[in-house]
Amino acid sequence: MQIHVVQTAALSLVLLLAACSSGGGGGGSTTVSGEVQFVPDALFTSSTSGAIDSTRETLALAPGRSVRVRGRLEDGRDAQRLRSSQRVSVVARLDAASAASLAHVDLLSLVVGQAGREVRFLARGPFELVVHGRDGEYGLDVGALPVTGPVELDGHLGAFLVGDELALLAHDATRGRLSCAETLDLAIASSGELIVLDLDGREVARLGPAGGELRLEGAPLASFELVARGPHATPIQIRALAAASPRPCARVRPLAAERAAFNLGGDAVLATAVTEEFVAGELLVRARPGLDLAGDIARRAGRVTLQVPETSDLVAVDLPAGLDAQEAARTTLALIAAFETSERVEWAEPNRIRRGFGGTREPDDSLYPLQWHYQLMRLPQAWNLTIGDAGVIVAVIDTGSRPHPDLDANTNLLEDFDFISSATNAGDGNGIDSDSTDVGDGNGLTPSSFHGTHVAGTIGAVSDNGSGVAGVNWVVEIMHLRVLGKQGGTDADISNAIRYAAGLSSSAPAPPARRASVINMSLGGPGSSSTTQNAVTAARNAGVVIFAAAGNQNSSQRSFPASFAGVVSVSAVDLNAEKAPYSNFGSTVDLAAPGGDSSVDLNGDGFGDGVLSTLVDENEVGLPPIFVFYQGTSMACPHAAGVAALMLSANPVLTPAQIEGFLQSTALDLGAVGRDDVFGHGLIQADLAVAAALGSTSPTPQILASPSALEFGSETTQLTIGVQNSGGGTLDVGTPTFTPNGADPVFATLQAVPSGGTSDVSAVTVTVDRSGLADGSYSGVVDIPSTNGGTAAVAVAMDVFTPPTPLDVPLFLLLIDAVTLDTLAQADLNPNSVLAWTIQSGPSLAIPSGDYMVVCGSDEENDLDIFDVGDVYRGAWPTLEEIEVLSLAGGTTLSALDFVVAPSQQTLNIHPGFPPPGGFRLLRPPGGPVSN
Repeated sequence: MQIHVVQTAALSLVLLLAACSSGGGGGGSTTVSGEVQFVPDALFTSSTSGAIDSTRETLALAPGRSVRVRGRLEDGRDAQRLRSSQRVSVVARLDAASAASLAHVDLLSLVVGQAGREVRFLARGPFELVVHGRDGEYGLDVGALPVTGPVELDGHLGAFLVGDELALLAHDATRGRLSCAETLDLAIASSGELIVLDLDGREVARLGPAGGELRLEGAPLASFELVARGPHATPIQIRALAAASPRPCARVRPLAAERAAFNLGGDAVLATAVTEEFVAGELLVRARPGLDLAGDIARRAGRVTLQVPETSDLVAVDLPAGLDAQEAARTTLALIAAFETSERVEWAEPNRIRRGFGGTREPDDSLYPLQWHYQLMRLPQAWNLTIGDAGVIVAVIDTGSRPHPDLDANTNLLEDFDFISSATNAGDGNGIDSDSTDVGDGNGLTPSSFHGTHVAGTIGAVSDNGSGVAGVNWVVEIMHLRVLGKQGGTDADISNAIRYAAGLSSSAPAPPARRASVINMSLGGPGSSSTTQNAVTAARNAGVVIFAAAGNQNSSQRSFPASFAGVVSVSAVDLNAEKAPYSNFGSTVDLAAPGGDSSVDLNGDGFGDGVLSTLVDENEVGLPPIFVFYQGTSMACPHAAGVAALMLSANPVLTPAQIEGFLQSTALDLGAVGRDDVFGHGLIQADLAVAAALGSTSPTPQILASPSALEFGSETTQLTIGVQNSGGGTLDVGTPTFTPNGADPVFATLQAVPSGGTSDVSAVTVTVDRSGLADGSYSGVVDIPSTNGGTAAVAVAMDVFTPPTPLDVPLFLLLIDAVTLDTLAQADLNPNSVLAWTIQSGPSLAIPSGDYMVVCGSDEENDLDIFDVGDVYRGAWPTLEEIEVLSLAGGTTLSALDFVVAPSQQTLNIHPGFPPPGGFRLLRPPGGPVSN
């Protein structure tokens, strides 16, 4: 699923000043103009055009701002995570067309508020908006208002920190929930009866009908419910005071084990299971630049146990005894939410566990003829160019090392390291040390994988020695960095290993004498990590090219670290270069390599078609060396990393970007033409990649068309397909043809664009014709043949849509004096006729030099005022949420002052007195004479 977010933002002040200065000075005519963009059914809107992908899991929300989220319901549900470091009043509403319901989830108390199509609540820190309904796309608008003055004691009140104060208006039997984000004392003063309950419904404290003051001790994550009884003459006052000493976090309220309940009739417990794997009671926290988190950590009863230099701290908190695994996981997530309430925290995230994407163990055997996967990548041809170089170091961040005669000569034992910080996870009796030995990850019932040994054999088994198996590199230096133990590996340990491999500071006493040039991570799991992304970025900037396995869930779910920016994500193919049945896919896949399929024997060699490499036998004393077939994207990834090492042996000065670029440009295009979500840019071709590294050309032409699909929508009429020769020689392109799908008519015409380069055609222009077609979707295929380099096929999709008749809504655009809020000029608009407007000084209108605002709205009450209580449509330049002042002087000309007018009963971030009581006064009724 891709989520697109549009955040409201005011027009740049620099642009405004430039526009103001471009009209000259003196006594010339002042002109302002623009066009209203009318939206008939929006809650909050934005003047920002287009949309951007959300790259962070948490969307920032600030007072006076709104966000527009587009998502998709799958299996009837979806969730969006937002965060505000200040207490805000949140209004969230689903699009009218969305067949769904909405609820708010308080991450500190882990309960759901009342569900509906619109929810309103107070929040501080992170929260989730859960959407439930029929599968399909939905739109969600979320706005935040600053909390000023007394607020209703109704629903969620958000998290509390030391120094917070809140005044609550109480009525008989009203109630609200609050949570403690750090250790504090709550001082509560009431003029009437007040009952305090914990989230299990037990009474904690009570004030009688006469009221009074009480104090509550609140540990991090403690949550309370306030229930008001009878009349309250004055607002209930809550103050959060510093506590004498930190206390361990409280036990959060348990949740049901299945994500099934979604009570649309009232309050409900969100029934959700925690599926991501992370260390309970540990979190990675990064401070904002120049700020210190010692106080935040202490007030949440935490302690720093490990650091990822220049990135984040690993903070541990003792969880209450008696929690089961799910309760401990939820408590950890709530603890992260507590840290995220602090303005000093840039991020807080779980210390996620990654596991090796290993495969099924198959019968052991040896020798190169069984390694079909090397033929598939054209490695025999590449070995004619290079067999590797002992000066190239590949870091295998995995389970560690085992002695093996087919590996020992290529293993850099002096620079190896064990980064597993937990002695329990390490299983070797200690934590971080310089011994990378893999002691096994089995549990007596499940055998140990010795995953890193298998991965290392693919990268660099000693080759051409008459025994065992071959490696992608016959000669190379392998640096084993141990991060995966008996319970997998954590983001903190993996991040330190990445930095160490790149020669940067880490939890190791000192960097290695020589850094690695390539990193292989055949491991992963769901959920992004800012800590690990930071380590990846630092390593990439240090000159290391990084590869990671895409994952084995046969899913588009993003796996990390493969999905981080700066990492080459590798999916898996079988013996026939088809997608391996387990391989993940999606927009972050970059390349494909052999991962095998051990369930079949398509080549008839008597073994399942897995990837054969080095291993040790746990069933024999001394763990003797053996050779085993595994399958997985874990096996595909070292093929890619190994080829990168071959390229560096041929050309040691290649940059990570060049290596990635050569691998992509020389890959064999599989599946849809061009990059696709299954194979990325295609199957790695080792000889072509090495040849590119050496500066030589590939031997034969190959046609490449981009993009692989054209989406015309309902308005675009012409798009271009780029054509290029990704191989050697000269590509001879024939006449392109268009074939409609099914019974669709021929709606597209093609025009080839001649070229004088290595391809005689550089592009194909596609023009669609919608005339005479009924409303609906149409599709077809453009085939671009060549006589010597194959054929490219590009899918074409087009919509025919007749827009409905615009609404007949009289709108009034006003030029307002920013000081007096009086109306200076008016323009009458209507979506059914005209939405462009111009206000110009002249004989009948004087626009004195000064500051002005532009607003527009409807007058449903017919009282000659807009922005009144009963008026539906409102808008202002550049947005209603961030109205800006126009400084006008004689001769000023401002154009393109476009903005949105939409249904809105909210006016966000508008200064006191704006709009004035009763709204903005019109100068004349609709169609009346000009009276400026």
